[in-house]
Amino acid sequence: MQKEHLTQINLPIVDLSAQTERHVFVARGTEIEWNGHPSTVLLPDGKTIFCVWQGRRDGSRLHAAPVGYIKRSDDGGLTWSDYLDLPANWLEIGRGSPTIHRLVDGQGTARLFVFCRDENRTTFLVGVSEDDGVSWSELRPIGLADPEAGPITGWTAPITILETTAPDGRRRHLMWYEH
Repeated sequence: MQKEHLTQINLPIVDLSAQTERHVFVARGTEIEWNGHPSTVLLPDGKTIFCVWQGRRDGSRLHAAPVGYIKRSDDGGLTWSDYLDLPANWLEIGRGSPTIHRLVDGQGTARLFVFCRDENRTTFLVGVSEDDGVSWSELRPIGLADPEAGPITGWTAPITILETTAPDGRRRHLMWYEH
């Protein structure tokens, strides 16, 4: 029988909870407004951050809240914009914990993608910005390369997307999500 080797990793712990001067709020909740499950992406400039989340504006705390809340910071998260303008269907059909990713295609074009699911928990949806978050497309189902295969289904949006190179040299994106 082979011996197991355990490695202890010591990471420093920094507690900022008492340092209220360092706290920044992206969106404060109220008795009526609930915000949850934020996802962020930092752009290559090292300062621009987008934060997307689900929320309710009816006083309930029910899960699978509408998606359609996104803000931008241009100073590394010290201050945040007002809510960005999004197409109406984000609040109408987007549900669950949205995730935001910056992906670059084979021609070098970067796009921002917000992934979520529909209200029936059956179909992944995506909204895209091709201008660094200035404007966004409507949410639409994510399809496979074969249109007859139907949309991609799942419980929650992709949490992690990694870029890799296939043996043939072509780039691929691998995603992980909770199903």
